[in-house]
Amino acid sequence: PVNYTSEDGFPLGSWLSQLRTARRGISKRKLTEEQIAQLDAIGMQWGKRGDLLWLQGYRVAEAHFAAYGNLNVPSTYKTPEGFALGKWINRQQYAYNNPGKSNSVLNPERIALLAKIGITL
Repeated sequence: PVNYTSEDGFPLGSWLSQLRTARRGISKRKLTEEQIAQLDAIGMQWGKRGDLLWLQGYRVAEAHFAAYGNLNVPSTYKTPEGFALGKWINRQQYAYNNPGKSNSVLNPERIALLAKIGITL
């Protein structure tokens, strides 16, 4: 999160957010190709945090669908790794049915991905 501070007091979340903004070209700060490559080498995630979290949930749902052929899980279901898949599926359904009330955004691309793995919206 943007407000994350490391144990030694460094505002890491804010710094990473500034780097992402610079990479998108919407700040005065510029990153060289070498800096970008160095950050890529240590696993920098360039996307927005919310998009990355959504994609993580989608990948878990996709793997479950591939393994079991459906996503008919109770809302309390957690994967063996501890991911709250049932809650994630419910949030997608809520976001689709209540676009003005949900914090999550389901654009047409996400809706198509969810349909591909059998989530009933």
